[in-house]
Amino acid sequence: MTLVRILAWRRLADRPLRSCLTAAGVAVGVAFLFSMLSLNLQLSTTVRDTAALLDHPRLLQVTPSAPGGLPDGVVATLAADPRVEAAAPLLVMRSEVEVDGRDTGVFVLAASPESAGVLPQDALPTMDAIELSDDGGDIAVTRALARRLRVEPGDELIVDAPTGETPLRIGAVVSLPALDRINGGLVVAMFLDRAQEVFARAGRVDQVMVLGRTGVDLDELRRDLADSLDGVGIVGAPGDETGPDFTFVWAQLFTISAVAVVALAALVLVFHTMSMATAERRTEIALARSLGSTRRQLVLVTLAEAGLLGVVGSAVGIATGGLLAKAVVPLAAVAFGGGAPVDLPTDVNLHPIPAAIAGIAGVVGALVGALLPARAAGRAAPVDALRPAATYEWRDPARPSRRLAIGALGAGFIVAGVALVDRPASGRLTDPTAPVPYVLVFQGALLLVPMLIPFASSAAAWLLARVSTTGRLAGDALCANRRRTTINVMALLLPVTVVITMEVAFDGSLDAIERLARANVAAPLNVDSDTYVGGPASPVASQPLAAAHQPVLEAVPGVRAVLPYENAHVRLPHDTRGVVYAIPLAAAARAGVPDMVQAQALANDRAAFVEGLVTGEIAASHFAARALDLEVGRSLTLPTPTGPRAFTVAALFDDYAFQPTFYVDLDTYRDVWGDDGAHRFAIVPDGDVALADLTSRVEATVDGGAIPGRVVTRETAVAELASVTTTFLPLARGMTLASLVFAVLALANAAFTAVNERRWLFALQQTMGMTRREIARSLALEALVVGAIGTLGATIVGIGLAHVNNRFLGNVVALTLGVSVPWAFVGVCAVLGVAIALGATYLPRRTARRATIIESLRFD
Repeated sequence: MTLVRILAWRRLADRPLRSCLTAAGVAVGVAFLFSMLSLNLQLSTTVRDTAALLDHPRLLQVTPSAPGGLPDGVVATLAADPRVEAAAPLLVMRSEVEVDGRDTGVFVLAASPESAGVLPQDALPTMDAIELSDDGGDIAVTRALARRLRVEPGDELIVDAPTGETPLRIGAVVSLPALDRINGGLVVAMFLDRAQEVFARAGRVDQVMVLGRTGVDLDELRRDLADSLDGVGIVGAPGDETGPDFTFVWAQLFTISAVAVVALAALVLVFHTMSMATAERRTEIALARSLGSTRRQLVLVTLAEAGLLGVVGSAVGIATGGLLAKAVVPLAAVAFGGGAPVDLPTDVNLHPIPAAIAGIAGVVGALVGALLPARAAGRAAPVDALRPAATYEWRDPARPSRRLAIGALGAGFIVAGVALVDRPASGRLTDPTAPVPYVLVFQGALLLVPMLIPFASSAAAWLLARVSTTGRLAGDALCANRRRTTINVMALLLPVTVVITMEVAFDGSLDAIERLARANVAAPLNVDSDTYVGGPASPVASQPLAAAHQPVLEAVPGVRAVLPYENAHVRLPHDTRGVVYAIPLAAAARAGVPDMVQAQALANDRAAFVEGLVTGEIAASHFAARALDLEVGRSLTLPTPTGPRAFTVAALFDDYAFQPTFYVDLDTYRDVWGDDGAHRFAIVPDGDVALADLTSRVEATVDGGAIPGRVVTRETAVAELASVTTTFLPLARGMTLASLVFAVLALANAAFTAVNERRWLFALQQTMGMTRREIARSLALEALVVGAIGTLGATIVGIGLAHVNNRFLGNVVALTLGVSVPWAFVGVCAVLGVAIALGATYLPRRTARRATIIESLRFD
């Protein structure tokens, strides 16, 4: 403890600026981690609770295999099984409500009085949990929704429904734990018969909750009920069919990955700081070793200093992380909006678990970052440490064999990863071996690049020596402390690499995504269901557009044809979920506009795709073909509302969906699935009509006819489909750019230490006639080389990782993703990297320029 007080605490106090900057770096990393963990936890919890609706160990959920819903008669069929205690029909839909200009998304939950048989205790209201109106009403709203819209019993809400914008009177404001968990508490509750009337679902329900009797084998009951429904419905655990989709999950993974980059940059900063601190105190450490201190004690001293920085930084980070979490909510609406199956929260409820994880990560990260410098301090020989020259590397024996082994290991990882990246994937995203190739390449680069930096710095020193004497001095400084140079370059290279990798990877995949989007949206104008998000994120509308809306749109002047599109969930043979895309190939041909359906552009054989689908066959995505072992000509049996149907695979096609998907012709879909709804009506204009004028007329028809949809152009629809994959890019990009702050701190810290270490050298250079301006120039050249090597290395590594990333991701979804390098952006990153290196060392250079010979000769 004496050594900790003397060496650790005193050094922290002697270097307050560096200590504060390092603690601030840890705080930033902890704040980012805490905020994003809190946001993701709240979103995940809301999605899970919304999907489950009700939670009971003996509960099963039956969902429709088509957006049209389940017929009322299904309830009696399910309840007739002697192993079923109760069956409760439900309507569960996403909608929007508005009052006095205030609006929000909601979940509409409608149930019959018989549903009480399956409701948990916390879903049964007590009188003290209800505020009633004086004259009854149509709906009940949760307290969270009442607070959001500032309403009370007796007020009216305007609900967006297929029958139009319908005013419904609030009969009660309720506070129930079961409802408060759904959609973040934004719920409208109704009686089933009234909801079926308002939402045009006469004789149909969205779900049936089935409660098994005590002691029943629930798995056996699920299989038997699925057989009895014969494809009409999909039976699973609560939330099994309505939980978060893969795009939403991947959005969360990307944001967490970006936070991990920030945390890694913070770890590098701590490592850098402790390495500098260890180099500065070499004399103190040597004296301590001479006086009998053990290596273990010196290691503990260094770790104690890092631990103190970690504790302080974590405390500040947790305190500010909550504010940051609230600040990123608007960004989360952009990042998750395309794939979120719930309405996003407007504020974040902070939880202790993310705070504990972030705090522990901050302290552990600080200790890990100080571990190598601590070992170096413990290994230092007193004679070596007492040398006047700075020994940043502690004269650790060169051990070229160790460096060679590390470099060979890194190269081996890269070769193995590249060799494995194209291996056939299993078709299951849960396969733990899927990311192995990418991890190998990333880890290999992390090992190999630091081994190559000394060679790059030696080459730069050779060139500088031939430019001028100032350049030779800068080159000597780079080569004298190779480890410090390597750490400085890595502090800049890591965040710039991640920024370039992310930008290049996404820019390269955008071409493929846009091609897919344009093939799926061919008409210049479309009317989309209000509850359809689009793409693989939410491929089924909660409230489909009705068939009766089609003739209304066809009657609009200037409309040549209206083509319906619809999608449906399907339970696959491997007991997983897939999606069926119903496209109007035959309908477009009958209307004389076959070019308005272009999905065949995605197929490996366009002619076979069109011919097969119009004759009742099916097309499978390459992902589906891999997951289900399908080939062209092979038969696939799918459960449908009209019973199991065998389809012949006519063709394979590209799709950017992380689940099996299929194309069928709309005529086949309506015949087999019995669903005449549509998530989209494609509007085909007459040849001489102006699109702007037609858009205005269609919008007026949609508004005047109370059609629950929105009018979008092809360009807007394509952008929205692409945004399902890319909307979280700005959030992740912003966090990776934020990690450049750590590079500034690390380089500034290194420059201050270098100036401090080389005081005697600066004094000697001045006595030999070198001006202080020339000394500052040599430091600037040193920083310029660090910035150039860092940005050049980041460009090479970033583009390489982007290639591997797109090959890996394309292999997972069985889609070819190219790489298109945005050279302008890469150039901006290069200039930014050099500017960071020069800017971060400005104050140290200024300090060196102002120092006199007498000041430079002071030892401490």
